[in-house]
Amino acid sequence: MTEPTLAPQPRLTGVSASVRLLPTTLVVWTLVAGYLLLREHSAVALGFGDSDDATRMSMVRELVHGRGWFDQRLTRFQPPYGLYMHWSRLLDGVLAAIVRTLSLGVGEARAELLTRLLWPLALIGPAVAAALCITRRFAADPRVGSTALLTAAAACVASLPLYAQFHPGRIDHHNVQLLLWLIAYAGACQQGPKVNGAVVAGAAIGIGLAVGLEALPFDAVIGGFMALRFILKAEEAPRLRAFGLALLASTAAAFFLQTPPARWGAPACDALACNLTAGICIASAGLAMASAGRPGRLMIRLGGVGVVAMLAALTYVWLDPHCLHGPFAEVDGRIRSIWLSGVQEMTSLPVLLQKDLPTGLTLAVAMVAGLVAWAVCGFSADRRRTPAFWITGLMLAIAIASSWAMLRMSSYLFWAATAPIATATAALIARRATTRQVDPVRVVAVGLAFTPAVLASIVLLGLRLATPAQGRPAAANRLQQGPDRCFEAVSYDQLARLPPGIVLAEPDLGPFVVAQTSSSAVSAPYHRMAFGLLAGHAALAAPSSRGAEAATRALHVRYVLECRAHASVGARPRTGGSLQAELDAGRSPNWLEPLSSASTPLQVYQLRAPPAARRPAAEGPDRR
Repeated sequence: MTEPTLAPQPRLTGVSASVRLLPTTLVVWTLVAGYLLLREHSAVALGFGDSDDATRMSMVRELVHGRGWFDQRLTRFQPPYGLYMHWSRLLDGVLAAIVRTLSLGVGEARAELLTRLLWPLALIGPAVAAALCITRRFAADPRVGSTALLTAAAACVASLPLYAQFHPGRIDHHNVQLLLWLIAYAGACQQGPKVNGAVVAGAAIGIGLAVGLEALPFDAVIGGFMALRFILKAEEAPRLRAFGLALLASTAAAFFLQTPPARWGAPACDALACNLTAGICIASAGLAMASAGRPGRLMIRLGGVGVVAMLAALTYVWLDPHCLHGPFAEVDGRIRSIWLSGVQEMTSLPVLLQKDLPTGLTLAVAMVAGLVAWAVCGFSADRRRTPAFWITGLMLAIAIASSWAMLRMSSYLFWAATAPIATATAALIARRATTRQVDPVRVVAVGLAFTPAVLASIVLLGLRLATPAQGRPAAANRLQQGPDRCFEAVSYDQLARLPPGIVLAEPDLGPFVVAQTSSSAVSAPYHRMAFGLLAGHAALAAPSSRGAEAATRALHVRYVLECRAHASVGARPRTGGSLQAELDAGRSPNWLEPLSSASTPLQVYQLRAPPAARRPAAEGPDRR
């Protein structure tokens, strides 16, 4: 009896023969990095585009010039106290090593520029590789796996919002945290007998938390998911044990490598301090022990993991109960209106839709498209049985919730939505295919059409056609108004030529003062410098005719810096008659001497000598 002939499955054989993870990653990496480099290299040469990048380079320079590894106090912020920065010394060390190596051949100034140009572009390749690996594991079905990989690659080329933190010049910690989360996410998707993915996931989480706590909710869910896999299936014990040991080793090593010995016993809510390190070490060691030997029944496994989680949480809370209220729990409440309200990346989605409709709409479309695509992919029973399907749903849910609350988390949303959207698109192509051979060009075209950026553009175009011009919301985003000249290096040339002194200015300008000149800054947009933020704000909010001079001189200020282009942006004192309001209007009190022409972006003022110091010698204290 002859066996029945099965109809050929709609599989992209022409595509699958050419789509491989490594070469596809290299192609995407080259295209994206080349485009960003061509488009933005000139802007990087103009200066730092972000206050965090300026501060990071200041820390790197001090390390290059001999500052001690554990000496992380920035003495030129809020003098005389300085600012102990909670940022990762590990990242400072990597950047300093790159600068020192390049400076051997091209000099320090050019080495800094090359580092700022190439460092974020170098991170794009590993991020794309992790995203494509996630997509391949999420697709599960071999009939659409290669198609999904190619579709995801096309989306990675076309979706510039994916690289908001990877643009040339971005040397702060956001891109590194994002990359390490993607690597941990990809490792958690692995199934089968191999445990190398679990080792990679544990190591990436430990290092990522040492760099910063931005991805902590995602990392916590990944850890919980690895434990859940063991609870449901005893054969997952080797994977959980490998994950726990890798997390334990990486967390402990990172803590001791970057934390000054004098602060090993100091808890903190905004960094990998002793409280979080102790909690993670207890959790990771406990999970490794719970999965060792012969696993018991489901309820025993559940109870063991539950006890470990409770001990870890209690340790973290016991060492610093304030941290129950989040990473900013210990921030002085008085600076929230001064610091937090002026941070654009903390904007929520509802507010963003009013201020910047294209960006807000792109976020909203990514949320909807990601959820719909994940749900559609769930119709496949084979896919529902994979860990990649469920961990992707969890990552997407956290990304949507966090992106709704603050713009800074939008990059996590775009990366989390890539795999489900690409897989759903590939499934649609495979379903409509009538032969085993499908044109790869068609796959790429359809993949591009279903990216959130393209879908949002279509929706935005429809809204513009349907809405009268006078009814359209005005864009209020500073980034849409062109480059900010108050952040350009050339704008600080005049201040750099003057004798060093303490500078009073709005907080956003503080990091640029420190990075571009030899002067110090009273304030900067960082939550750990409550003294500088409060004192600087008080001086700028005081009446210019009385109070402001005394407050400014009490801070030993030598120069006052003013950017009139920022008059309507951020959390600035705008009370009529205040020093800030008068400077914004182009008026300066008689105790300030203007040093700049009216056409310069930054106005530099120098405090005149106090009246007692300006008296003739005959009127001095020695007069009889």
